[in-house]
Amino acid sequence: MASILTLAIAHIPYLPVQKKHLLARKYVSSQDFAALHGTELIHEFPDLASTKSRQLAWSQWHGKQALIDAEKLLEQLQKRHIAIIDILDKTYPSLLKEIYDPPFLLYYRGRLPSTATPSLAIVGTRKPSLNAKEECALFTREVAPYVSSIVSGLALGIDGQAHRAALATGRHTTAILGGGFDHLYPSSHKNLAARIIDEGGLLLTEYAPSIAPKTYSFPERNRIIAGITNGTLIIEAPHRSGSLITGQLALDYGRDLFVHAVGITNTESGTSQLYEDGAIALKRGDDLLSLWGITPKRAQQSPTTIMSESTLNSQKPRFDSKLYNLGNQIAEELWREISDEDFNNLL
Repeated sequence: MASILTLAIAHIPYLPVQKKHLLARKYVSSQDFAALHGTELIHEFPDLASTKSRQLAWSQWHGKQALIDAEKLLEQLQKRHIAIIDILDKTYPSLLKEIYDPPFLLYYRGRLPSTATPSLAIVGTRKPSLNAKEECALFTREVAPYVSSIVSGLALGIDGQAHRAALATGRHTTAILGGGFDHLYPSSHKNLAARIIDEGGLLLTEYAPSIAPKTYSFPERNRIIAGITNGTLIIEAPHRSGSLITGQLALDYGRDLFVHAVGITNTESGTSQLYEDGAIALKRGDDLLSLWGITPKRAQQSPTTIMSESTLNSQKPRFDSKLYNLGNQIAEELWREISDEDFNNLL
């Protein structure tokens, strides 16, 4: 749990994450921080105070008032069941700490996933083909029981499909938000967000509740998606898709990058380009489990109960996209009339 001090540091205006880390190490007591004035920030970080707007903001900033504001914010967060963790906390996601610019502070609602097994990000275009949507749902359902969390960005299209498929299996899913909890985006996914919380998943963001999404927020969100997971799977994405940014970040962080076979049928797509550049193509969930050394439960049966592959495939229920979509529609209709107050009290 983050302290009032770290919450105050997190909200210093115009201060990059790395500089916040430096201040957190330097000011370990609230008393010392309370005596800090913005003019000292200008002196300590002159390269960051190059504009008049920043100089004005810092000249009016004072550590004592920042602590008072942080205490008030903490009270509001607690009333709304929004938890916070800073990068010095033991519960801060260990994989996320490894990236170049990890968030200094995280706000979350719901349950943090286990770290005993790998986690997988599944992302893609907001306007997927019908085939891509079906393949995304099928793949997610196949791997969700074997990973700690299915992670995505709560966006329209592939993101929402991945979250819903994980929920359909009763497994954990994590939605990384591009803004604060007061500004869930897209608003049409408020019902999905409510389901995620209610069914044991997680909503996570580096933004305070009042911060609305901006154009730059989504690439920043994408770095968390790539950084918090062991690997990223891109289902389908055109050139210039934000999910390609997530994929590139995964490579930069030394994580696995996969593309789904459905996304490389169009040789002109961004997914195909990633495949040509060396991303690993996957078709079924077993492809990923094999690469990650995870043995499916059906292969853990005793020799006398193991079925042949042909028998296993014949008995495997066929994926019915219409029934699957109807189930999700009914589930989210239950949240259709949820008020903001009820949403804030879900936990």
